[in-house]
Amino acid sequence: MQTFPDDPWSLDMLDLLRDSVHHRNENDIGDAVPPTNNDSEKALRPAKTKLKVSGCFRSEEGAGNYATVASVIQTATGNGQNPFEFLRVIAILAQA
Repeated sequence: MQTFPDDPWSLDMLDLLRDSVHHRNENDIGDAVPPTNNDSEKALRPAKTKLKVSGCFRSEEGAGNYATVASVIQTATGNGQNPFEFLRVIAILAQA
């Protein structure tokens, strides 16, 4: 590999790459990044099912409301929390 000794950026990059390979070989790079976007596709599935069943959202506001509630439910579920409790707290705060 050719390096440019007068260029500190190229030397820093070479060090970074060496460190990355070392960490990968030692298996201390943390949680693996999934090789697919399946989690993203699974997150979109309920909205697509809703759209297919109803044919469409009746208004842009209704679509936005659905997206907001679905996002809260997915976030709560993904964090191991009770989505109903999250929605209850939001409803209480909205009345205050």
